[in-house]
Amino acid sequence: MFERQYPVDKDDIDDSGKLSVPKLMEHLNAIMELNAESYGTGADWHLERDLVWVLTEYAIKVERLPVQGERIHVGTLPYSFKRSFGYRIYRVRDGKGDTIIEGKGKFLLINIHTKGIVRPSPALLAKFTDAKKEPSSLSFPKWPVSEGALIKEKTIKVTDSDIDQNGHVNNARYVRHAVETLKEAGENLHPLSGIHVRYRKEAFKGDELQVSLYHLEDGFYLAIRRRDELTTEILFIH
Repeated sequence: MFERQYPVDKDDIDDSGKLSVPKLMEHLNAIMELNAESYGTGADWHLERDLVWVLTEYAIKVERLPVQGERIHVGTLPYSFKRSFGYRIYRVRDGKGDTIIEGKGKFLLINIHTKGIVRPSPALLAKFTDAKKEPSSLSFPKWPVSEGALIKEKTIKVTDSDIDQNGHVNNARYVRHAVETLKEAGENLHPLSGIHVRYRKEAFKGDELQVSLYHLEDGFYLAIRRRDELTTEILFIH
C-alpha cells in the first residue's frame, strides 16, 4: 500500500470534532495523485497525451472517523483494469495501525478533447506495476430505488474554487456542497458508516447546480442536477 501520514488539525474537523468528510475526500484525491506520480503517470503525463482518468464512483466504509490530534496514514493502490475502467483501493489507518476507513474507486479513461472513452494501451497498463495483471473489476453496491422524503433544495453556482486542473468541478467539492446542505437543513451526518458517490456528468465554472436532499431510512441521499440533468449522486449511510 502506498501511504502518506497526515495530522488531523483543527481546520480538518467538523462540528462533531471528527475529521470532516470533505477533508477525507481531499485526502483520497491527494494520495491517488501522489501514487500515480510515483509510477511516472501523474496528471501532467496523461494531459500530454490528451488523456485523463475520470472518477465515476466511490464506495467507502467507515469504521470510525479520526479526531483532532490524531495522525493518520492514508493509502491507496491501483487494483485492476478492465476495458476502459481502472479500479483503486483505499485505506486509512490510525496511529495504532488499525484500519478505520476502507474504500474503492472506479475510474474511466477518456480523451480530454473529444470526451471519447479510451482503452488504455498495454504500455500504460505496464506502468502500474502493483495492479492485477489480468482484467478484473471491483463490485460496487446497488443504490436505493426511491429517493426518499425531500428535506431541502437549493441552488449553487460553480465558482473558481470548485474547479480542478482539468477544468471541471473537483469531485471532492460535490461532497463538500452535500455536507453543507445537510448542515443548513439541520440534519446530523453522524453516526456515519458509509459514503457512496456516483459521478455521472461534468460541471463547469458558471454552471448553476440544484442540490436536492432526501431522508432515507438509514441515512441521506443527495442528487445534484444541472438543468434537470443528473450530475452527481451521494449517499451517506448511518
